Amino acid sequence: MIAPGKAAGFSLDEIKGMFNGNSAPELPRAELRHRADAIDRQIRGLATLRDALRHVAECPAENHMACPKFQQLLRLASAYKRGGRHRP
Repeated sequence: MIAPGKAAGFSLDEIKGMFNGNSAPELPRAELRHRADAIDRQIRGLATLRDALRHVAECPAENHMACPKFQQLLRLASAYKRGGRHRP
C-alpha cells in the first residue's frame, strides 16, 4: 500500500496514519476520492499540454500566435493553470 499511496501523493506519515494498531488499513475514503479527483484534473491538464505541444510541432502556420487552434490551446492551458474549468 505504500507505493500506490506515494504515487497518489500521500506522505509516509499520511500512509502510516491509514493503519490501526493491528496493521489493518483504515482508508480515508473521502480523502481518497479527493486525491482521485485531483489526479483527474492533472490528467486533463497534461492531455491539454500534450495536445498543445503536438500542435506546435505539427502546425503549418508560420506564426503560431495567428493560429486559432493554438490560441484555443493557450486558453485551455491558462484555465487549467488557474484551476478553472474549461470546455474542450
